Amino acid sequence: MAQTIKTRSINGLTHAYLAPEIAYQIGYHLKHVFNCQKLLIGKTLDGPYDSTILSVIHGAKDAGIDVIMTGVVPPVLFSYYTQQQQLFGVLLFVDETNTLLSRFKFYNAGYELFDHQLKLLTKHLTEPTPRVDLQGQVIELSPLDLFQNYQKLYQQLDLETINLSIAYSQPAFTPTHYIKEILTSICDEVLTADSLETLKESVIQNQCDLGFHFDPFGEKISVFDHTGNLHHGDHILYLLATLYKTTKQLFKNTVVISNMINPGVLKALKDTGIKTARVSHSEADILDKMNQSHYTLAATQEGLIVLNPLRNTSDALLSAVIIMRMIQSSKQTLKSLLEFVNLYPEVHLEYEGVDAAFIQTKDFTNQVKDLQYQTAYDGVFSVYYEENTQMLTAYISHHDQIKLNTYKEVFDGFMQQNREQTQNA
Repeated sequence: MAQTIKTRSINGLTHAYLAPEIAYQIGYHLKHVFNCQKLLIGKTLDGPYDSTILSVIHGAKDAGIDVIMTGVVPPVLFSYYTQQQQLFGVLLFVDETNTLLSRFKFYNAGYELFDHQLKLLTKHLTEPTPRVDLQGQVIELSPLDLFQNYQKLYQQLDLETINLSIAYSQPAFTPTHYIKEILTSICDEVLTADSLETLKESVIQNQCDLGFHFDPFGEKISVFDHTGNLHHGDHILYLLATLYKTTKQLFKNTVVISNMINPGVLKALKDTGIKTARVSHSEADILDKMNQSHYTLAATQEGLIVLNPLRNTSDALLSAVIIMRMIQSSKQTLKSLLEFVNLYPEVHLEYEGVDAAFIQTKDFTNQVKDLQYQTAYDGVFSVYYEENTQMLTAYISHHDQIKLNTYKEVFDGFMQQNREQTQNA
């Protein structure tokens, strides 16, 4: 049975534990847990996962849900279709780096559902479900239909031709045709690159105005200016926050940020008179804060950008288009628009295989509190723990590079000491 499933595990469920009876129950219980009447289901990559998707469909049909099935489709197009058609959607994510890894994402009218919203579903998965015969037919929806629906988003923007030369790159294992088609339809010149590294070279050699790097699922973005300098999500947040404020779209004059934000960006936002609503680094917390409080802008360092009311989830291509419009209308370069933002020195420390019980110990919490106290006025110290992967990330930033190195050595030494004690126990 499905008794080993935890609430957190649904969103990051591995294929090894996603047995057919569990997938069947997920589909079956969507109706009375979420009042799902019509279900859109798809996947991000072809692979040995069809039996999993068919089990979800089987369960949904047995519960009396109308099912629409599409093929391999980019998540951004999938979520936008559920938003426009007011559908419930289940998308199976597949990561090429480990073809045995899969996870479901659940969308309700475009809103991505996270742990606390899936708690009731998890409860039902721990109970047996009688399996009955499949009734009715599944409606098939072409990925092209989702692309044509997604194009409406840009038609609503009433875009003029963007007189900029841009380059972009994105890992090739997911369908990316929609990015190229939309960019080439609105930009004077669009060049492609194979990777983040070659993208920088392409921007410089071809004298491009901008370079965009999209993550494999088209949800996160990094940006190069015309000189080849890379700008991460914090920079983009400042850029878009000033745009939203100028156009009076910044709800309550506030942006949503994670606790891993560069203090230099915080200072620049404060100088501009923009307030911040800070949440944990969890993508779930950021999107929940946005959707529950009706804020219009959020961003993380990794380039997850949410632009309400255009989208209620992250869309990297949309972010790129808005940035290009801003550059063109301002008649400035990206570099000049960001000249008032001075990033503090920063470092990310990652530790694999960290036991969840250790995060709750007094030694760990005291160490974190002490470093947060020491960096409170001139920097940032924050940690983020992902229970599914047992990965702990520490983010440290300080205006003084020497002190930053000291804080880094203190925490790294603390973590290494704990690892040695665990191995010797």
